[in-house]
Amino acid sequence: MKWIILFLVMLNIYSCDQFAEDVALNNQKNIDNESSKSITIQPLGNIPIAYISYIQNELNRLNKNVVVENAIPLPTSCFYKTRNRYRADSLIKFLQKELQKTKLL
Repeated sequence: MKWIILFLVMLNIYSCDQFAEDVALNNQKNIDNESSKSITIQPLGNIPIAYISYIQNELNRLNKNVVVENAIPLPTSCFYKTRNRYRADSLIKFLQKELQKTKLL
């Protein structure tokens, strides 16, 4: 009976160790895959360059492949006059339509 319990404990320890190695390997693969992706910043309207630089620097801490595109004007079709603001959902649809040919959004 002692040998069976000892065998089960050893089997459990081995399987936990193997699981930890598999998790570490998968994490390394995810890091490698993420580092091959790039982040594109698309400024809309008149945004101070200092803001864009700050965002780019912070994103560079996560991913070294950060690209800043030239600013494009805010589309008037996305402006919501009643609340005097731009609608986020309309801006996302606009960007998807404009950038789907060249970029992944």
